[in-house]
Amino acid sequence: MSFTVAGQTWIPKTAAEYAQTELDYINTGRASRGESALVASTDNAIWLELLAAGSLQQAYDEELGQASNSFSPSLCVDDQVLNLLPIVGTKLIEATFSIVDISVTAKAAGDAIIPAGTLAPYAGINFVTNALTTVPAGTTVAIPSTASASGPYTCPVGGITKFSETITNVLTVTNLTFSTTGNLTETTTGARRRIITGDTRQWGINACIRALRAINGLSAANVFFNPSATDNLVLPGPITIAPRCAYIVVKGTAYTGEIANAYYDTMSAPLNAGGAHTDYYVTQSGQLIPVLYDTATNVNTYVRVYYENSNATTAGFDTNLKQLVVNGQSGLYPGVEVTSQYFSELLAGFTLCTITGITVSTDNVTFARTAPVNGNQFPILDTARVSVIGE
Repeated sequence: MSFTVAGQTWIPKTAAEYAQTELDYINTGRASRGESALVASTDNAIWLELLAAGSLQQAYDEELGQASNSFSPSLCVDDQVLNLLPIVGTKLIEATFSIVDISVTAKAAGDAIIPAGTLAPYAGINFVTNALTTVPAGTTVAIPSTASASGPYTCPVGGITKFSETITNVLTVTNLTFSTTGNLTETTTGARRRIITGDTRQWGINACIRALRAINGLSAANVFFNPSATDNLVLPGPITIAPRCAYIVVKGTAYTGEIANAYYDTMSAPLNAGGAHTDYYVTQSGQLIPVLYDTATNVNTYVRVYYENSNATTAGFDTNLKQLVVNGQSGLYPGVEVTSQYFSELLAGFTLCTITGITVSTDNVTFARTAPVNGNQFPILDTARVSVIGE
């Protein structure tokens, strides 16, 4: 390791190297006087003093190196990355919470009253009902609920089966739709990567995508922009985007104004590619600007993981594999094809078997390294659609 200070290259040494340099200097003087050389030994008090001084010098070098690297995103320490974020005009992308609609059916005998904050357990966490809800006798009502902890918690259809407490007149509790998956707070490594690649601007397409994905209640979002001034851009579906226009597609729901604010705070291109939903951006002059967007429909995604069945495996490895694949839901986005490479990277550290290959499909017929996804579709994973195959 070396660094430059005031135009001079400084090569730090270890504590032992500094101590040895000083000892050599002392022995040179002793030799000139005809005295015997001192030996580097823990039995030698002078050597122990030199080691202590060397340790101080090594610590100073390390701090000096950190100071020299403090404005180098690729070399600085993690704490300094956090200091660099406001300098380059960005911040850590905040965590969001998974949400799901809990369908509650009331008995014919009477209404079921579900208090706000009622807990529905699933896989080590709870989904918490957002508001007091009355379910009329003999009917079913979907109650919006939010995970008790932020992060990419996924709950498949039917994953919720009960509330933590017994509530009068409740007949059944379940979820009829897949949860909208949240996200963890961006890691320092992720922020460092964005700084290095220059992906820190608070405007433009990437900034808009980041702003949309940071909205609580949206598990995924994408913006597609047509840079051509003359030709249409056609996404699979087909979805036609006119020249110099953009198309928004999201998964989940957001409060009124959030999608529009995320778009017009970062982009100014028109949105004439259509969309089934409209949000409104309110300017400081009070003008209402409509923002069209689509909510992605689910497309079932199938994954086949192949392993070497002649090699040793660990009991339950297939169950673990399937769960790891499904945990990759948070890395899938609307309108983006599914690739075997994504799952290969996701399973790179798996040691319970020898993985030999992965294929994917969105029709359960054609399996290949990539699987097409329409511009307004969102690929959905489930352990029931993950196959672990020995070969």
